[in-house]
Amino acid sequence: MKRTLRIVWLIFAFVLLGFHLLQGRKIDAYETANSIRELGAKAESAGKYNLALRKFTEAIKVAEDADRSLQVRLQLDAARVGIQTGESLGIAETLDALIESEQATQLPKTLLRETRSLAASAHYYAAYALRLENAPRDMWLDEIERSRQHLRTLAENAANRSNHEEADTYGQALESAIRLERAGVYELNSKQIPMPCENARKKGIFKKKCEQCDKKNGKRSEDEKEEKPGNSMKRFDPGQGS
Repeated sequence: MKRTLRIVWLIFAFVLLGFHLLQGRKIDAYETANSIRELGAKAESAGKYNLALRKFTEAIKVAEDADRSLQVRLQLDAARVGIQTGESLGIAETLDALIESEQATQLPKTLLRETRSLAASAHYYAAYALRLENAPRDMWLDEIERSRQHLRTLAENAANRSNHEEADTYGQALESAIRLERAGVYELNSKQIPMPCENARKKGIFKKKCEQCDKKNGKRSEDEKEEKPGNSMKRFDPGQGS
């Protein structure tokens, strides 16, 4: 009997030790990631966006053992400075995927709103840069429409929460997206070009958008092939090779 109790106690002690070690690792990861995040925030405030991006990316790796909210928070930090460095097109796609994913329903509403707001900004700057590059209308219009969709959702949600100030802010951003669609290229070039747009042009946003469109069109073609009657039989014909 004593031996059995001793074994049970040892098992309980090992489980308790494992729990404390796991919790301790999470706490350490949380504190370390936040310390690195502070360095990234300082670099961002000083306009050192490449350094800030490196720090936020480093913090994301450290935060793998921390809670999910911190990981997303750091990803949004990296996305925010990434837009400034000219990565608006890829960031917009990544944030859209996060918003549409199942894990988005588990995020705090404030984080989800910030994700949508950043996605709207990323699409807006991508559209702006594509317009300056004289890209085909359907390319930049796609980005503007996605930005407007996010902004409309944010404005409506703010109004439902009776946050009229926030609703007005998103409403003004929505008007800016509409003006971007209506403006002529000459008018846009006559203004000071925003840093995110200038950096996106330097990084070849038009080429990236073409590759993105080709990828989507290729996927659409594959989906259409799979939907055609008889294709399931073509994938497996028991008569072949028999």
